[in-house]
Amino acid sequence: MASIVIRKPRTIEAAAESACTNGRSSAVPEMLLTLRQVMAFASVSDATVRRWIRHGHLRVYRAGRQVRVDKADLVSFMRGSIQL
Repeated sequence: MASIVIRKPRTIEAAAESACTNGRSSAVPEMLLTLRQVMAFASVSDATVRRWIRHGHLRVYRAGRQVRVDKADLVSFMRGSIQL
């Protein structure tokens, strides 16, 4: 007979800590943007936003077919990619 293990539910903070990827801070996102909002904020095309996502520059949050990007991640990426 197999034993059953019951675990305590994780808090949001614990889930955010374990979700750290690419050396980025994994705080709970405060403001999620649609791809259209990302395009407007960054003044780039849809193809550019999707390329950034595909190449791992932007982390996405999905709920079904909806895709969202954390505004803080977008700002961090844009600051790092601007060369003066």
